[in-house]
Amino acid sequence: MDMKWCFLVNRAPFLIEFFGKLATALVEQGDECIVIFNGKLAEYEKKRYFPKEATFLSKADWCKVNFKQEKRVRNIPWALFLPSFNRFEHYPFGYRDTVSRFAQHVQFFEHVFEAYKPDCVLAEPPSGVFHQIARYVSSLRGVPYFGLTTSRLPRRIDVFDAGFTNAHMEPSFLQLSKKDISPEEIAFAKNFLSRFLSHKTPPSYTGLAKIRFSPFGFFRHYLTSIQERGGIIPRYLAERPAVSRFDQESEAELWHMLRQPWNVLKRQFRLRTQAGFYSSSGGDAPYFLFPLHVQPEASTAYLAMYLADQLSAIRSCAFTLPFPAKLYVREHPSAVGSKPKSFYVSLREIPNVVIISPTEPIPSLIAKAQGVITLSSTVGLEAALAGKPVYLFGNVFYEFHPLCRTPRNFKELQEMISADTNHPPTISDLEGANLCFLVAYMRAGIAGSIVGASSPQDSNNYSVIVGELRKRVLRGREEV
Repeated sequence: MDMKWCFLVNRAPFLIEFFGKLATALVEQGDECIVIFNGKLAEYEKKRYFPKEATFLSKADWCKVNFKQEKRVRNIPWALFLPSFNRFEHYPFGYRDTVSRFAQHVQFFEHVFEAYKPDCVLAEPPSGVFHQIARYVSSLRGVPYFGLTTSRLPRRIDVFDAGFTNAHMEPSFLQLSKKDISPEEIAFAKNFLSRFLSHKTPPSYTGLAKIRFSPFGFFRHYLTSIQERGGIIPRYLAERPAVSRFDQESEAELWHMLRQPWNVLKRQFRLRTQAGFYSSSGGDAPYFLFPLHVQPEASTAYLAMYLADQLSAIRSCAFTLPFPAKLYVREHPSAVGSKPKSFYVSLREIPNVVIISPTEPIPSLIAKAQGVITLSSTVGLEAALAGKPVYLFGNVFYEFHPLCRTPRNFKELQEMISADTNHPPTISDLEGANLCFLVAYMRAGIAGSIVGASSPQDSNNYSVIVGELRKRVLRGREEV
């Protein structure tokens, strides 16, 4: 059965190269592909990855000709914009510009769904206004939106159909028992569990982490990057007068490029002045662990967007703990130097907060903790698999693990912690529960590697991946 697939393209690394090969496989099978570029810089750089048979659309070009400023947008929640606001906190926003941005995206995607009638949208999980509104409009039209991202499991791709989660994982988990799991699945899950909890092998998704440089190394990388993109930047600057008001992604990219050298110098200075804020774990007082997040990232900007101010969240969490428990706040290794001195000063003023060095090993911190409080960190997944209660504020894929609690507010957090402190939670067969959880998670994804698409030794079977995605679209139609 021929289908129409709509790809949303921004300047994200790895994923777009994967999407290009996926689109090629779809076209070879007789399907139609619509490729939509969020910005002109993305179009200049990423169009070459897609087959020439695809239909290409530029949001900025369409708005330049068709956008109607006077056409009002109704019933769109402000929450769709909050992740972008959180992620670009230094980028200037204003009421009129933001309302115009909403209207541009809504009018554009209404046109896409009306004119092209795609059967499915393939994109990254929705972490910005472009993807958020695409998903919002697709849901109104009954069109599935699949957010594809690198899985925590090796050689797997997560297919999220409900934001950063998959609607089928929890029902699958609740229906599973060990007798329903194949020997191959058991071996896969046990191997992952052993390596994940022992930190013997870095998780597969850490390959996507940002690279950290010395000041000299950064500036060399910065100049090389500008040189490599030298053709697309002048090209955009030539078009900029006509499209800048419709191309927020490219404008934010230019803003980021101008600020980046200063940000690196500032970070290097902080690295040399903030080490004194870190303490080592120890002492007899019970404690709960709060892992800090890298910002700006989707982990806070989208998954826990109402608590993206981590300082405020930590302060509230600290005072929900039973006396005399402490809250160990561990800095993320990739975030060292990214926060101002005032952040740590304010943390240190909270009487039961201890700022833990990022070099402190996570397994031992989890082992001695009463529990983990997190917005959306993978440390929460590790703690649940290790048998510790996890208090989770973000909407993440592992929230259905039996040891995860999802308080709606800080009052509920206090009540949950009190109940677990008085009656520590236990699972009679933790290994069995973990195996069922991991298999449910594995079955919700697809075998493959997003990063592998950029490698000369790409081993992805795109025909199989296409088949799996097609089955999910058809299953969604049957469920409607």
